[in-house]
Amino acid sequence: MSSRFRSLVLAVCGIAALVVSTPAAVAAPVQPAASPSSSAKAAPGKSVAVLYFVENANSSKCLLVRGNANGAPVVQTQCAYYPDQYWSLVDKGGSRYQLVNYNSGKCLLVQGGADNAPAVQYTCLDFVDQYWQRIDKGGSRYQLRNVNSGKCLLVRGDGEAAQVVQFTCLDFPDQYWGFTW
Repeated sequence: MSSRFRSLVLAVCGIAALVVSTPAAVAAPVQPAASPSSSAKAAPGKSVAVLYFVENANSSKCLLVRGNANGAPVVQTQCAYYPDQYWSLVDKGGSRYQLVNYNSGKCLLVQGGADNAPAVQYTCLDFVDQYWQRIDKGGSRYQLRNVNSGKCLLVRGDGEAAQVVQFTCLDFPDQYWGFTW
């Protein structure tokens, strides 16, 4: 065997070993923990969170937030089985919920009352700008109305990574969201 061929074989084997031993660069997909009809039980004093895709009725894309930083933008992307697309609803009483991202453990928030204010994630606190009401629009679709501003979560169009914002609540599908598991 020539030294040139031997070097090539060793290089290929080294690359193969590196690929096999290197963890994937992206987060591994997850499957939802439980559906509302599941018989999942928690230990005493613990609750089982149901994980949802929050899917826009107009674009059929899902809410996503990348990373763990406070203030990271909430955008829409193709629905996939990645932890940064899963959300749980935490009941705060009075038909109010916090939407908590599975990956970061942080809450969906919109600051202030202006139309087009961006949706971001932030450490979950008991502040009304993190509280949302689900307004049933029929067909398993809801508007998500911010308790602080009285405005609804909206995404314009179907563009990949389009910023999610709040806007005056109107009856348009870009403000309708489905919760699927």
